[in-house]
Amino acid sequence: MSERKAIKGAKGIRTRHLSLRLSLGSAFVATILITAIVLGAASLLSVRAQLRQNLAQRLMDIAGVAAVSLDAEAHAGLLEPADMDGSAYKALRARLMRIQDVNADIKYIYTFRKVSETELMFVLDTGTSDKDFSPLGESYKDLTPQLSASFSPPYRPRVDDAFYPDQYGVWLSGYAPLLRADGSLEAVLGVDISAAKVVSYENYYLFLIISACATVSLIGAFGGILFSRRISRPLLGLAADMKRIQRFDLDGGPDLSSRISEVIAMSQALEDMKKGLRSFRRYVPADVVLSLMTMQKEAVVETSRARLTFFFSDLENFTSASERLEPETLSEFLGDYFDAMTRTLQGSRATVDKFIGDSIMAFWNAPSPVEDHALVACRAAIACQGALQGVWERWRGKGVPPMRTRMGIHTGEALVGNIGFKERLSYTAIGDTVNLASRLEGLNKVYDTRILISGTTAEDLDGAMTLRLVDRVVVKGRSAGIAVYELLSERDPLREAAEFLDAWNEALACYDRRLWAEAAERFGRLESLRPTDGPSKVLHSRCAGFTRDPPPVDWDGLTVMHEK
Repeated sequence: MSERKAIKGAKGIRTRHLSLRLSLGSAFVATILITAIVLGAASLLSVRAQLRQNLAQRLMDIAGVAAVSLDAEAHAGLLEPADMDGSAYKALRARLMRIQDVNADIKYIYTFRKVSETELMFVLDTGTSDKDFSPLGESYKDLTPQLSASFSPPYRPRVDDAFYPDQYGVWLSGYAPLLRADGSLEAVLGVDISAAKVVSYENYYLFLIISACATVSLIGAFGGILFSRRISRPLLGLAADMKRIQRFDLDGGPDLSSRISEVIAMSQALEDMKKGLRSFRRYVPADVVLSLMTMQKEAVVETSRARLTFFFSDLENFTSASERLEPETLSEFLGDYFDAMTRTLQGSRATVDKFIGDSIMAFWNAPSPVEDHALVACRAAIACQGALQGVWERWRGKGVPPMRTRMGIHTGEALVGNIGFKERLSYTAIGDTVNLASRLEGLNKVYDTRILISGTTAEDLDGAMTLRLVDRVVVKGRSAGIAVYELLSERDPLREAAEFLDAWNEALACYDRRLWAEAAERFGRLESLRPTDGPSKVLHSRCAGFTRDPPPVDWDGLTVMHEK
């Protein structure tokens, strides 16, 4: 998954958002790094201040001891460069050099006498070469604040505020007053001491702090990744589960092992929502809800015209059978029956619209398009007849009498969509096409058949199924006649069935030519071959009646049905 995703805001403005994993990980690492830097900087400053304070104190002690060890009165007698050859100069300088030799970090020890507010002159100096030796009387004007203050009371040792570097290293200068017996200032003694060890230790300590910060940051980054994954992984699982819910896939769910209470609460809330949606799915066609969720569209009252194939089914003799069954047994049986029927229909992408008592209404090609929906519907009807055999096997020994299922199928245009009002909607279809499919289901009682389809559906099959033209009728509520076919099987009938159909078609041809006696004789032979064939019985009886009492000369061959 990408760590950055661009999503569109409510006002259409595209904004950039960080993933939770990156946000938590970055925040975790940044917090640790900033904490480590602040603590390291505070520690470095504290150590640095302590080191420099110790060095400054040491320097003041050395300068103070050196100043006390000199004879101020003898020093006061050093006035001219010629005095450098005198014993007093040499003795005082030798004393300073012994102090310098004892302390390896000391570079120079020297004394100043004030000439003016901005100028001093050297008196003593421990330098050993022409390059670093300052003779008596040499002027010095580079006064620091602490050096200038050393010539003013109160007289006490002082140290410069900062190190100064040169080509030989890093140094710190300290000063102490050289006082006469009466307490007046004779001169100021200066000491230059090496600060290399302090600077080296500061750099080493800085290296330690940087290393510690880097190590802690790496550990923090690793810990941040682990921590953020423990939070983001279950959240990503919940997000994926929400995506599945948007596709109306309500089975299963993420395997969450998080111990974070908020994540567990979200997971439980999501599971409760799925339970509600699973219940909701049992009342509403899943394809309808999936379509709305996919399009992120709210359901409103609206319909559209579409060409659909409709399916109606009904249990034969259910009313009489239900009178002999216990309500609990009847309810269990219907549940098993509807389960087998619905699973088969939905497996063929049907929209199961509603259950009406023991009847089922379904249709194809809405809300999702179904290619060759007439053929798909016919195959589904045959599959339903096969699925019901398993139902009868399970209920044979429980007192449920055998019941056949009658089915009617018709293809045509209808209005389909959300019908009702804004507070209560039903996704369904209305129109004459729906009514005709229902009438075809009812015609099965007349012809003692199981599956009847309309001529419109038969045309859409394009010879893919084995059909038998049963009759041409005018159903109740209509004025126009339709051809009614019995759906038998896929287009690969056995030879015996093919011979029977050929004989049937020959008998029907005689019927169409008004050859009543010959038609009656042919239908009678078919009835003898198949005593349980309902259409043969109906047409044989009708032709026998027409032999005695022929229909009018202008009869158009349609049978008018006065019952549903």
